[in-house]
Amino acid sequence: MPDEAELGDDFSYILRMADSDIDGLRPISIGLTSIKGIGMRTSEQICRLAGINGKTLGGHLSDDEQDRLRTAVDDYATAVPWWMVNRQRDLETNEDAHIVALEVKMTQFFGPRIWSIFFLMGTLIVSVSASALNLSYVSPTEKSSLEADYSAASMEIPAQLEGTWTCELIGVRSGLLRETGIVLYDFKNNSNGTYKNEGASPHTQFKSSSNKKELLAENSKIKETLRFLSADSLIGQIEDQKSHKKLAYSRCLKSSKSLTKSSALKETVASHD
Repeated sequence: MPDEAELGDDFSYILRMADSDIDGLRPISIGLTSIKGIGMRTSEQICRLAGINGKTLGGHLSDDEQDRLRTAVDDYATAVPWWMVNRQRDLETNEDAHIVALEVKMTQFFGPRIWSIFFLMGTLIVSVSASALNLSYVSPTEKSSLEADYSAASMEIPAQLEGTWTCELIGVRSGLLRETGIVLYDFKNNSNGTYKNEGASPHTQFKSSSNKKELLAENSKIKETLRFLSADSLIGQIEDQKSHKKLAYSRCLKSSKSLTKSSALKETVASHD
């Protein structure tokens, strides 16, 4: 392992891409495999698309090179043959895609788990087998409440937006996803109406809407919109770019009010009704 003098003062020991920490001491082609959905073959292809030597230590990459890698990850599915992506002919869109990071987890949650349909004494029994992850049913009433809260949120983007936001992520397509205590957003102000995000959201850059009441981010697959209920609480909506179907909502609080229970998040949102 090289010593600090050999690495230099500007060496980055940890790189943050998607929702993963990449070891800067490893060659970037290997480091990228820390991101869910990216294996060695995909990693090497991403490096080629970004014009970066995969043998370069991740910590030696400049900001520009890191941005090129992020772009290569986002555009991967449109730049390679269909047989190199991990989601061929999606059941919903019938298009090829390559999902990574949080999108992998969301797809695992949103997609059907194990459905066993059988008849027993003339009765149709539908059995849903879910993993030990935080899965629970999202009722139509709760879905309607989320939609109402999102529609009602109209506060301008807070001046003190920077910092971490602890969230509850709630899936509404399948009604089976609920994950609490996830830091989806960790904002840094770029001073030009845009914000860098180092949280678990698949989007690393958000921009302010023209009315300064929303933060927007999108890629070829999903669109993410954040609205504010107060200076330290927000509600986000994630939708499919092609079908415009709502995939999930997020309820978040600034980290100074970090929550570990979804009920506390619900109480905060309810207080603004």
